[in-house]
Amino acid sequence: GTERQVQFPSVPRALPCPNATVQLSILSFNVWCCGGTSLLRTYECMHALNADVVCLQEASCGMVKDAAHTLGLFYSEGAAILSRYPISTLPRRSPKQGGGKGGDIVAIHVPVETGRFVRVLVGNCQLVHHPYGPYVLRDQRRPAAEAVESDTQNQLPALNQVLEDLKRLACTEDGIEDPYFLCGDFNAASHLDYADSGDTVSWPTSYACINAGLVDTYAEKNPSHLGAWREGRFDAPGITWSCLPEEEP
Repeated sequence: GTERQVQFPSVPRALPCPNATVQLSILSFNVWCCGGTSLLRTYECMHALNADVVCLQEASCGMVKDAAHTLGLFYSEGAAILSRYPISTLPRRSPKQGGGKGGDIVAIHVPVETGRFVRVLVGNCQLVHHPYGPYVLRDQRRPAAEAVESDTQNQLPALNQVLEDLKRLACTEDGIEDPYFLCGDFNAASHLDYADSGDTVSWPTSYACINAGLVDTYAEKNPSHLGAWREGRFDAPGITWSCLPEEEP
């Protein structure tokens, strides 16, 4: 077979910075076991979306490196993050757990037209996948309180560690807080998907993010898609797994 040519990152152009703000596009993408049998389609999808920062889940260090070389991006293997801009992994007090579960945090250094760099922190997490709260609720037919307790005991601890580290690392020596984002596969439901239903469930991971001052940007921009997965609506763009529709579970 033929080998793909390595694409090295180009020197990023400086961004305009009106009112001390910059605009970045960020993609969170669960690539399903390193792209499954549609790895090239996965790369094509990332190339077409052309995001400034790509947070991958279910991607090995080898796949992250290969994706970066294919797309010509900077990368952090451990954090599974690709970036158009230079990237550095930050030291955490709470490293990933066994099996790569947990999260990592990087700093993206964005050049701006004023001649300096804006440091943006990006966290990427992959929380434990079992037990899964909605399955506890639906398949095991347990009360909502037990499903919430399951998430509290299993997914929430690692998420809290990432949130604490993000907050700590965002604080600069002069007391200014750098902007930060959190992406990932939380393996948990959001209370926002249950807000308009008769069976409201206080899922703890989404509340933890809100209590940490984060905003669910997908929910904010796509309010009509909330609850789509519960209704079996697979036309919502936020519901994805494989780049090949016939391989969707």
